[in-house]
Amino acid sequence: MQLFISLFVWIISLQEVAWFLIGGSSIAALIFLYIKLKNSNKFSLGSYLLSVVAVFLFAFALLWAVASWEENEVIAANLGLVIFGGFAAIFGIIAYRLITKEGDESLIKRLIPISLGKKSS
Repeated sequence: MQLFISLFVWIISLQEVAWFLIGGSSIAALIFLYIKLKNSNKFSLGSYLLSVVAVFLFAFALLWAVASWEENEVIAANLGLVIFGGFAAIFGIIAYRLITKEGDESLIKRLIPISLGKKSS
């Protein structure tokens, strides 16, 4: 009986549960975002890809922190949250700006104000 209990504890530890829960919530968030963007007619491939990168970086930051905390590496957990979480925030902000753009003017057009093919007088 002790063998089965130790095998169960080895298979289902905190890290595997964290991977399962964060992976499932990441996929659920991406599906929700896809449906919400499609229904509101604001879907664009660029904004959705940036959202996917942001969600996966945020999930990776959380999982990095959990794994480092289990190994008693508190500094590595903090650095993982700062670095990967910071990149996730940057990609998330850019995706949000692309989703909530005004009219046809996108973030890229505002950053690069050069109009190609039009003559300026």
